[in-house]
Amino acid sequence: MGPLMFHRVSLILLAGAFVPALNGSALAEDDSFFLMTGESLACVTSHRADYDIEDGNVAFIAVSECAGASGGGQVSILDQVLNSAPDVSVDETQGPDPVVALSKEDFECLTTLEIPENSDLYAFYPEGCRLEQR
Repeated sequence: MGPLMFHRVSLILLAGAFVPALNGSALAEDDSFFLMTGESLACVTSHRADYDIEDGNVAFIAVSECAGASGGGQVSILDQVLNSAPDVSVDETQGPDPVVALSKEDFECLTTLEIPENSDLYAFYPEGCRLEQR
């Protein structure tokens, strides 16, 4: 397998990580979520003006770098794929997602929600525009 083919396969595998799980033959509506702390959600939301998001696209955000990075922790997904191997391990513990993919519509939703700035875990459901404490 040549280097170009490897990168295409890596991109396809990585993109699959951000697609909601299939429920029968259709996508499960309102089942996909991002798990983040209240502090991280508040940080990402406060940096929404820093993300360069065109209509129909998403910003990939390294949550742990939100407060300290210019651009609010936005990362290039291509750089992530080219410079590291994807982590395909299954973690049984429930912890915050290290990278989230948010659209312009997701940020509009987040601005309407009351986000507590604490270290508790919250599931953000973009499809339903809701937040649940875990």
